[in-house]
Amino acid sequence: VGKWVVRRSDGVRCVSGRLRRQVIAEFGVREDRVASLPICPDLSIFSPHGETHPGGPRILFVGRLIEEKSPFLFCDVATELMRARPGLGAVVAGQGNLEAEMRARFEAAGMADRVTFTGQLSPIELAAWYRSCACTIHTAAWEGWGIPMIESMACGCPVVSTDSGCAGEAVRDGENGVV
Repeated sequence: VGKWVVRRSDGVRCVSGRLRRQVIAEFGVREDRVASLPICPDLSIFSPHGETHPGGPRILFVGRLIEEKSPFLFCDVATELMRARPGLGAVVAGQGNLEAEMRARFEAAGMADRVTFTGQLSPIELAAWYRSCACTIHTAAWEGWGIPMIESMACGCPVVSTDSGCAGEAVRDGENGVV
């Protein structure tokens, strides 16, 4: 039904150039009917200036703890980095049905005491974590846009991302992050 509706629509709004190209190629929608208009969060809270959380260097995951966001990839990457850097910690900001398995993976790796699970945060608390971390690691297998990447960069926290969402558009490999 969705494909039928999209093909017959007067216009389609996509949140990224990546999705725009996909709608044109996979659904056969004419180029002149598809626009790319990114989602922009209220960035007034997300800036390099403001409160931070004390403590040593940390890496950050922000997102729902669901399969689509590939949080187990974050577990693998964080574990390797923490093994290589004994003073490094990790922060997981979000909630979802995979939290227990993530905790179990860090426990099995002997890293549970170096990982902070915050649950869902207010924008003010989230901004403080962005400002406190060395980088945000965005592991989503698929993403429409990727608001955490935008918020992170607005706070001065570089992004290391899979090639999904705004990676390649807002996060430019080697320029303001790593894709």
